[in-house]
Amino acid sequence: MGTSNTQTELAEETSKEIVGHQKINYQIFSDLSSDDVRKLETAFQNLFRQIDSIAAKKSIFRNAGIDDKFIDNLDFNLNINEFASILTDKFLSYKVSSQNNNYHPMMILIDYIIKRHQQYNLDDAEINFFNEIVAIGKEKLEVLTAQMGKYDD
Repeated sequence: MGTSNTQTELAEETSKEIVGHQKINYQIFSDLSSDDVRKLETAFQNLFRQIDSIAAKKSIFRNAGIDDKFIDNLDFNLNINEFASILTDKFLSYKVSSQNNNYHPMMILIDYIIKRHQQYNLDDAEINFFNEIVAIGKEKLEVLTAQMGKYDD
């Protein structure tokens, strides 16, 4: 499954830049619990298991509004379990850009999926979980934006 504790710790350390004396973590989902990470992988497995073609999978990302650069770095030829695991890892390690500090591809994808929950056969538990993840992301983006604002001078 996902990254080991050592890999996660290393990713957390490398995701922080020193600004003044404050460390800013641009990987807003790097500290999700292992339980939440497993739930994300399972939810993505369930989602992409419903979609047969590579083109259809890619179109979900494009239609959601995810950056082509992110999409181009995904291997849609992998089996569903591998794809979901790698996708989750890429989402967790994604660094929010200071130029576009309200953008995170996982939040974009989840928001898109939630709005089409009937089309993707999401149950109430999955919808609630996805809403929790988006809420965490919004909160972290607000903190990140505030931290970056302190050091703009």
